[in-house]
Amino acid sequence: MTRKETDVVVIGAGSAGSLAARDAARAGLRVLLVDKRNRYEIGKKLTYDTLPAYICDVVDIEVPKGDEVDMHMEKLKVFAPGKKYSFEAPLEAYLVDRLKFGQRLLGYALEAGAELFDETEFYEPIVDGDFVQGVRCRNSNTEHFEVYAKVVIDASGFERAVSISLPDSVFGSEPLDHEDIIWGYREIRDIIGKDDTVPPHDYPGWYCYIENDGYAWVVPESSGRGNIGCGLPLSSAKESPENITKRYCEGNREIFGEKIYEYGTGPTPYLPIRTCQPELAGNGFMVVGDAAYQASPVSAFGMAASMVAGREAASAAVSAIKNGDCTRDSLWKYNVEYKRNMGANQAFIDPMCIFIQNASDSEIETLIRKKLIGPYEFSLVWTDQVFTYSLMDLVKKFFLGFPHIFLLLKLNSVYGICKKMEKLYRKFPERYNDFEEWNRNRRALYFRLFRRLGLDRKI
Repeated sequence: MTRKETDVVVIGAGSAGSLAARDAARAGLRVLLVDKRNRYEIGKKLTYDTLPAYICDVVDIEVPKGDEVDMHMEKLKVFAPGKKYSFEAPLEAYLVDRLKFGQRLLGYALEAGAELFDETEFYEPIVDGDFVQGVRCRNSNTEHFEVYAKVVIDASGFERAVSISLPDSVFGSEPLDHEDIIWGYREIRDIIGKDDTVPPHDYPGWYCYIENDGYAWVVPESSGRGNIGCGLPLSSAKESPENITKRYCEGNREIFGEKIYEYGTGPTPYLPIRTCQPELAGNGFMVVGDAAYQASPVSAFGMAASMVAGREAASAAVSAIKNGDCTRDSLWKYNVEYKRNMGANQAFIDPMCIFIQNASDSEIETLIRKKLIGPYEFSLVWTDQVFTYSLMDLVKKFFLGFPHIFLLLKLNSVYGICKKMEKLYRKFPERYNDFEEWNRNRRALYFRLFRRLGLDRKI
């Protein structure tokens, strides 16, 4: 078996992997980027991803432009179940062509000096004791080879190829419950008619419908077409999102054309919707992107958080390798930086998302009709940012929601847990030795949330 040596090997060339490879290579490290797709198909997905405008400055890239941009988004219209009540939230973001944008991110990594092994599949980690030493791969010619690296980064997406192959003694991976997985599907069809619940062709955003314990959408595209689909929690999906989408379109023939131009999702129909993995680093190892559950709890979009994580993981790898120490303690810096910033924002959002996901249709209608949640909250959480209420805001919501006092008290209790969760993540421990106590406190907050919502769940 051929043996190769490098400083960093990254498994997966998506948004997280490409940014990690770019920054590590820019710092002068030898970087090998491995992806099972063909070089020119990396990034390809039949799916949108909302890329908040501010995130481009954070990760040091140019904003999407030209044919990378499907839409410069200005707002999002949210409908309660039944579509009788709705609101519009301001939202500056880009809906990007995943293939074109993904190719640009990959180009950054290659220009920086990273070496790409495309059509190459990881199949086994190389572990010595409690230390990850490298990976074993095979290419399209079925040639097997070993890559020994000082740091291995798992950016393999939802399948978590490397992480789930590691013993618990090497990396403490926390599995996802079915409640934390979104099962999605979408189709591209002509929008041939008009309706108050369907966006017109020139709408600078998209329509989102809270229903079936999940959400559905219609996004206007060029040439009079629309992207129509839905995402459902795997735990409560009574039928496939494909069947639901087709029935919706076929039941509204006066609005949607019969021809389906494209359909499906991408490499997987599943996406994580929860706060990130409790641990993000081990000895010689880090995990980023969907493999680390670094997707938005409210939308399941993951590009923004993935790119942030990729940069922070690369920074930790560069520091550890230059100091000659790639232990968990040295790479823990990545865990700290992510959890105290983007991770804390997502941790704040997660309890509110669990509340909405498990609320009844009538409760959601009340929340929207009474303006207990609305544009202010959604415009922030949709872009992984937190919201806060002044005393006057709370008083106003109290009077608006007073006729529904039990729902109001539940909402207030969940908001309190959101704030406690954020505070806990902002104080994520700098040392691994203090992690277990932090994680017990995290679990206790989730147990408190589940009890308050009457959920028979565990974390």
